Amino acid sequence: MTNDEQADITVIDPTDPDCAAIMGRINGAIADTDALIDSYLSRKYNLPLDPIPDVINTCAKDIAIYKIHTRKMPDAPAGRKADKDAAVRVLERIADGKQGIGENTEPAAQETATGDVESSSTAQVRRFTVDSMGDF
Repeated sequence: MTNDEQADITVIDPTDPDCAAIMGRINGAIADTDALIDSYLSRKYNLPLDPIPDVINTCAKDIAIYKIHTRKMPDAPAGRKADKDAAVRVLERIADGKQGIGENTEPAAQETATGDVESSSTAQVRRFTVDSMGDF
């Protein structure tokens, strides 16, 4: 799907100069997918996510594979399209706050109607206070 030059390559090796054009196309699909995913997640989370949750990784793979398929054929195989559509639905649910990402990732601060910034995080208990540190 990415070997436009019809090169005699049986394995795509990212370090092989003969695979540079192929890797460029694959990396392009990945970059487009990253931008799409970021557009959904940035509504709810501070980016970049680290580590990347499994659900996001799965969505990224399904969307990138679909993008690679549609480079050469306008209609990707039905299974690939279904996987991509499901991934986009997951991203929409995450962006709408209807689905979590399965990781302890801090949501982005939200602006209120008055323009104030509001965070969904809770204040941590202060460990070092005047009382606890009094003898030091």
